Amino acid sequence: LFVYPDEKIRNFWMKHTPLSLDMIFLDAGFTIVDIHTAQPCKEEEECLPYSSTKEAQYVLEVNAGTAERYNLNIGDRIIASI
Repeated sequence: LFVYPDEKIRNFWMKHTPLSLDMIFLDAGFTIVDIHTAQPCKEEEECLPYSSTKEAQYVLEVNAGTAERYNLNIGDRIIASI
């Protein structure tokens, strides 16, 4: 979980990341504002950014396919309990 002090358009890239990831972008209220399934990029290739289309304060990275497996969609709210 990447935590930022404010909401902004967030950009991530996959350089040196060996596996595909779901990037789940969340606003300050933990509502999903965007989801990208990001593919690895090799060092010699140009790594393109994955950007949120709306402002996000948090970015949750999980194994690719997790968002689909749990039927997560834009507009859903993530609630964590310990």
